[in-house]
Order: sequence, then C-alpha cells, then structure tokens
Amino acid sequence: MDFILLPIPKKIDLKTGHFALNAPVTITIPDRSLFLVAKRLQHELFVATGIEARIEIGESGTITFIPDYRLQEQAYELSIDERGVAIRFHQGEGASYGVSTLKQLLYQAGKSLPFLIIQDKPDFPRRGLMLDISRDKIPTMDTLYRLVDLMVDLKYNELQLYIEGFSFAYPSFPEVWQDQTPLLPEEILALDAYCKDRFIDLVPNQNSFGHMAPWLNRLEYRDLAVCPEGCLSPWGTWTKNTTLDPQDERSLRLVLKQYDDLLPYFSSSYFNVGLDEPIELGHGKSEAICRKKGVGRVYLEYLLKIYDEVKKRGKTMMFWGDIIIKYPELIQELPKDVIALEWGYEGTHPFEKRLFEYAKAGVPFYVCPGTSSWNSILGRTNNMRDNILNAALHGKALGARGFLLTDWGDNGHIQYLPISYPAFCFGAAVSWSVETNRAIDVNPYLNRFVFQDDASVMGQLLWDLGNTYERESVKIGNGTKLFFGFRQRLNDAKEIQNYIKGLKIEDYLNVLSFLESKLAILQTHRMRCHDAPLIEREVQNGILYVRHGAKRILYMLGYYPDEVAILDELSQDIRAIMKEHAALWIMRNRVGGLEDSLKEMRRMRDEYDALLQPLIG
Repeated sequence: MDFILLPIPKKIDLKTGHFALNAPVTITIPDRSLFLVAKRLQHELFVATGIEARIEIGESGTITFIPDYRLQEQAYELSIDERGVAIRFHQGEGASYGVSTLKQLLYQAGKSLPFLIIQDKPDFPRRGLMLDISRDKIPTMDTLYRLVDLMVDLKYNELQLYIEGFSFAYPSFPEVWQDQTPLLPEEILALDAYCKDRFIDLVPNQNSFGHMAPWLNRLEYRDLAVCPEGCLSPWGTWTKNTTLDPQDERSLRLVLKQYDDLLPYFSSSYFNVGLDEPIELGHGKSEAICRKKGVGRVYLEYLLKIYDEVKKRGKTMMFWGDIIIKYPELIQELPKDVIALEWGYEGTHPFEKRLFEYAKAGVPFYVCPGTSSWNSILGRTNNMRDNILNAALHGKALGARGFLLTDWGDNGHIQYLPISYPAFCFGAAVSWSVETNRAIDVNPYLNRFVFQDDASVMGQLLWDLGNTYERESVKIGNGTKLFFGFRQRLNDAKEIQNYIKGLKIEDYLNVLSFLESKLAILQTHRMRCHDAPLIEREVQNGILYVRHGAKRILYMLGYYPDEVAILDELSQDIRAIMKEHAALWIMRNRVGGLEDSLKEMRRMRDEYDALLQPLIG
C-alpha cells in the first residue's frame, strides 16, 4: 500500500477497485453524540476534495458511522467498497480514530478512494503527551489548541501540562503570579472542554514535594524547605530550597490549598501529583527522621498522605516512580489504585526491570519516555527513537496502562516546538501499535500532513538535525556536550579543562560543516502549513545556536589563532541569536518566562565582551 498512514493500522486488507466520491455526499451518524466527529470529517472532506457534505442522522449514507459493540472500546473498522465508506466503532473515541485514518486517505486519494478494510485498535489504553509549561515557557492558547488538533490526528487521548511554580493563576495566591503570565482558570476550563470534545483527557499535573524552588525561594514559604541552607545534590552540585519538609504539616496544607485551587477546573478523574526528585530528602531538617526510618519509608509516608487527600477529592493519583523504585520492598505497600509513572530518557533505560517490580506488586503503571529535545536545542533523534521504542515494547509486554511521552524544558526551554514533532509522531505510532510501527519512517507523514512541504525536505531535515550530537565523540545523558558548553565559564580555567576532556577539534569542525549543509537544505523547503515562516525561522535559529556552541567549544580547545576576531564573532552571533529568540518566543508563548530563558545568552554576551576588553584596550 503506497499511502502514508500514521499510525500504521493493525491490519490493512487492500482490495481491487475504487469508490468515487461525487456530490451530493451524505455523512450519516446514528445519533447526536457523534455530531462533532462528523463535523470534523465534513471539514476535512471539503479541504481535501472541495465536496460540501451534508450531515444526517440515519442508517445509511455515502459515509456511514455504524455502532458495533462487538469491537473493543477504542477499536474501529474502516471499510470502503462499491456502496461507500463505513466506519464501525464501539465508542465515539473509536469513530474519531476512524476519521483520523480516513482523513489521511482523503488527502492522498482525493475523490477516488481505494476499496479496503482496515481493522485497528490501540496497544495502550491511554496514550499521552506531557508538555512542560513551568521551565520558563508557557504556551499561548492558540498554541495549545493547535497542539490538541495535532494530537487528534495522531490518535493521542491524554494531555498533561506540567506545573511547578506559578504557571497557573492560583486564586488563593495572587501575589505569587501577579507579575507573570500564567494559565488562567477560565483558560483551563476552555482547554478542558476543547480536549473533551476531541476525546482527549486533560489531566492536571502539579508537583508536590520536590521541584518546589519557586515557592520555597519566596520569603513567606522558605522555612518549609528541608534545606534552607542547602546541601550537596546527587549530581555533586550545591542545592537548596527545592524540597518541602515532609514532617511539617504546613507543607501539606500548602500543597492541598494549591490542589483545591487547581482541580476544580479539570474534568479528568486522574491527577499527576509529581513527587519526583525530592533531592534534599535525607538532609537538613529530614536527616534525623530519615536516619531513623530510612529515606524510602519517609518518602512513602508522605506519598500516602498525598494519596489520601487526592482520593478525598475524587481523583486517581499518578506519581513519578523514580524514588519508590529504589525501594522495591516498599512498592508492595502502595495502594493498588495509584498509577506509577516510570520515566527514563535514555535509549538504554531499564524499563523492563523496573516495570516488572510494579507488575509483580499489582500496581498499575505507565511508561514515560521523552522527546530528547531539552538540553540539546535540536534534539537527539537516535536516542529519542531508541528510548520511545524501548518504553513501548516493554510497556506493552508487561501490561502498562498508559504511555506518556514527556517534553521537558530544562535550562531555559531553549528548543523550539517543531523540534519535538518527530518524537510526537513516533511516540504516537508505537504507542498505538508497536509491532506495525516499530520501524516506521515518520518523515513522509511530517512532510505531507504537518509541514505540508511540497519539497518533502522538512521531515528528514529535522530528523537529521536531531542527530547533530552523533558527531560528538563524547556523549552524555539527558543532553549534549554542545548544549552544556554554553554553561561553562570561559574565565574559569579549571572548569574549562574539566569540560573539554576528550573533546576533539575535528568533531566540531564536522558539526560546523554539517550545519552549514542543513542551512542550505532549509532554504529549499516549500511548506504550506499555517506557520511555515515561523517554523523556518525557528529551525534556522536553532541551527545558528548550535553552530555558535560548536564555535565556542573550538575556542575552548584553542583552535582559533586570532582570539580577538573569534571573540568578536561570538559576541555578534549571540546578540543576533538572542534577539531572534525573543522575537520567536512570543509567537507561540506568553511573554512571562522569556527574561529567564535569555539569562544564559546574556551571560555569554557579557562574558565575550569582558574577555575582549583587555585585548582591544
């Protein structure tokens, strides 16, 4: 079959012959409940063929929706023969998935649809995206609505917006967000309704233990921190004010007040309370109790307090599993109606081993891989693919209830949204049907349906740019050496020597050459999507920023003979990149957080100028 379908369905039986769509066309639904699904099909039919179809309630039409309760809940069957088009479904969700597949056929076959039978159903009952809206970048409503539309096409059915700090306008805490641009309660209501109409569950997601720095760095909440004076983190850095003191009842009261502000605006029966990376637990105020009971026990006791409160509020609790998995003997004590979220972002993450512990204890779980976009700017494509496939294979084998693809925004959320599109597509494909999609090439779908690129270059371009990191001999987890080169202080000789160990000049010359070739390819696109000019600018600025990083590393390695010339070039580069980053930011996101995102660029600009000054007198 030559048609581009993503996800590739479970079973396709292509027949001989074609059905000609000729006006008048009638879309027939069994009752009012499917009206919005039919409206979506009506719109896509007109865009693809120019045909203005009528929608009627009845049992037969040109395109007919037929209830079939023998099918599984989310399953659908799409058949096209001489009588017309039929979409069989058990629930409205399945009917919507049938429309997503039919849409792809319409955009490629037009009015002459091939005779076929498609039988399809998902591997994972819940297939979601999680978008970080708390590390500086809070999307506009238009950006969120368009993301939901993309999710509908890709057959996702869950969306989480990660909240830490003040990215939601808590009614009880106006003083913490009044100078920022958070999501407003009425905007959550609108987004929730928009998602619900499209069979997507908008799940509230708010951290409740670690990752509390924005709150704990405020004077009025500082004494709730485990380590107000700081301690050494597991990564060897000094940290403070990120973790609530679990023994202080005021900590729980603060979290519950946040819950009571947030939860009424979500119709979902699920709630992700976070609880990951309480990195100061076991130090400071908690040192004595953790020595007595053990860190795992103290963590579990706090988790159970949160669980009781979430249950009182009528929600099923989700939580990140990175702490409890370290104490497998305690997993048995988890309530059997919580959902553990097993996350890990490297291609070799031990999903199988860790999921087995939850399965053995009878605790429901999700697999949560990542897009690999953060701490990289252009992504890490090969790692992304391996990480997502690893999660899907073992999640399916061990009975995961869901698949949640995470898109984080660490260290300024510098990467642009389109960098994550290949991961969004690949994650959608393998979470729907891992066996039929494990080797899928997502680039044709990206070109045809996302970028609408008549030159068919953008999909492969993004895929290739995401493998820029493969040109580095030294690789690290959760990011790239190139990215973390921005964070090295050029006036600290010891820091630089530690950073450049193992780095090779030829690697970064190769990166520069590679990126120049990709800039040339970018100019050949013929995108027709609504935001084509913006995507071009985003991809170009991402390339220029990584190119800047390669030059910066070459400077650290002593490659450039003329120090004045290269420092001046770096200074001019970062100014242009920073200016464009600010302009691009507000086209998809709210202005709040932009200044924080620019901090590292400003520091580098000032650093170059300070190094230049004594050289030029």
